[in-house]
Amino acid sequence: MKHNIHHKYEKDHWWFKNRRMVMRHALYKIKLLENKELLEVGCGTGGNLKYLFTDIKNKYGIEIDKDALAYAKNSCKDSNISWGDANSLHDIKMKFDIIAFLDVLYHEKIKNVENVLKQAHNKLNDDGYLILTEPAFKILIGHHSKAVKTKRRFKKDELEKILLKAGFNKIKFAKYWGYLTFLVLLMKRRLVEKLLPLSFNNEGTDLISIPVIDNFFLLVAKFEMIFFRKLNIPFGNSILIIVQK
Repeated sequence: MKHNIHHKYEKDHWWFKNRRMVMRHALYKIKLLENKELLEVGCGTGGNLKYLFTDIKNKYGIEIDKDALAYAKNSCKDSNISWGDANSLHDIKMKFDIIAFLDVLYHEKIKNVENVLKQAHNKLNDDGYLILTEPAFKILIGHHSKAVKTKRRFKKDELEKILLKAGFNKIKFAKYWGYLTFLVLLMKRRLVEKLLPLSFNNEGTDLISIPVIDNFFLLVAKFEMIFFRKLNIPFGNSILIIVQK
């Protein structure tokens, strides 16, 4: 997917707003946004640093794609952003209170998920936190997956086991989110995309913004937050996990 599309939609598209709602709930619940130093690994075009981590004073980001990096540097003047590879976190000299991977580990450029997480563990301060959001369930792989270079989607218990092997043993928060999205995408992947070729959508991406649809799904997302706060529903489009070192 072209980075100009990602940059264009990450402020106002309903999916990005939904992810920020979900994450703010979890972060505030465990009081994770006070006086911290944060590193976002694979910060993309900078949307999370700009729109999500607004309460964190000292923000750092690394990004391997030079085009995305240029967008991030231009967009996030209050953050220290540089080129970096998630597979080589051992090259970073600093340690952090929070390290975030927000839809990064799924990517084909990640060589070994467990190894990357072990390196992240070593770059956290004592009692530091790791934040993960990742796409869930292989059954949802489709046209969009090719556009964003998806190599893997996860189940929650699978990610938890990898985190334990990487040295994290304090899981503070772990839930699926995006319940209706899961059902919509399942229908789209299993039915619609079987009938329509990839060329029907020349970008091959689900990130298409139509105001009426955006508003509808945002209302649904706000309604889903009631269930997200109270329940641990065993499916969803994505996973959010927060663990402590």
